[in-house]
Amino acid sequence: MVTKLKAKKNQIAKDLFSKKYKLKIIKLSKKNSVKVSRKKSLLKLIMVARLSKEKDHITFLKSLKLIKNVVNFQAAILGSGMLYNEIKNLISNFRLEEQIRIINYKKNPYPLIKNSDILVLSSLHEGLPNVLIEAALLKTFIISY
Repeated sequence: MVTKLKAKKNQIAKDLFSKKYKLKIIKLSKKNSVKVSRKKSLLKLIMVARLSKEKDHITFLKSLKLIKNVVNFQAAILGSGMLYNEIKNLISNFRLEEQIRIINYKKNPYPLIKNSDILVLSSLHEGLPNVLIEAALLKTFIISY
């Protein structure tokens, strides 16, 4: 788990992942690596957000780049917008084409959210984050910062 929250990180890990994962939480830097042992063979992540600067897909992609050699994951970015090409190029530059797919906007994203292990929202700012409410209703774990 990558989090900016220092005081609550252990409680968050315990609450969210105690049944599925054994985690070692570390402060990430260029010198550190992430160590995670999992009971599941594949972690399914989803980010549902318009492809725009304020949704900060770059932070999400950088996080996935950090764990790509440690965690077996598949990620979906659900949305459309002006930054499609930039996000696609970044996925390619990070060599994440096998793990990440971009899915165009869907009127009903619920099946995709429900079938994911974790919904990630890395927006720089939000009004009312409807996607977090929807994910909570679907009992999908959430990472948002």
